[in-house]
Amino acid sequence: VSAAQTTITSNTGSITTDGSATITVQAKDQFGNDLTESGGTVTLTPSLGSVGTVTDNNNGTYAATFTSGTLGTANITGTIASNAITDTENVSVTIGAPSAVTSTLAANDSSITADETATVTLQLKDAAGNNYTASAGNIVLFSTTSGASMSGATDNND
Repeated sequence: VSAAQTTITSNTGSITTDGSATITVQAKDQFGNDLTESGGTVTLTPSLGSVGTVTDNNNGTYAATFTSGTLGTANITGTIASNAITDTENVSVTIGAPSAVTSTLAANDSSITADETATVTLQLKDAAGNNYTASAGNIVLFSTTSGASMSGATDNND
């Protein structure tokens, strides 16, 4: 097996924080030919996020799942038979779907009288707790159980 010829690829160049990518290693010989049997143990290391257990398919290929709750670009490096693989793979991680569990709702005043107003702010976050930094679309409705009225929502695009 040649670590200089072996390749690391992803089934996608970008995932969301609630998604995953399959990382594939193709073991090759010194001439760049695909191996058809195991080339030894493969380890994969991402610069952010995590890579699950690497499965040796015993046909020259290896597979693992990459996930990340951290935004950015993961550079995935690896070793085969304890030798550093020259090739690397980059996977961009973007924000996932809004989460009602991690998003926050806060008022600028916790108590008001009948003739006062308060501003209520919703900060959308994905399941990993990353703040949305752009509009996520329209808020359908804010409501209250106290009988008070609420004006329409303003999207601050953040």
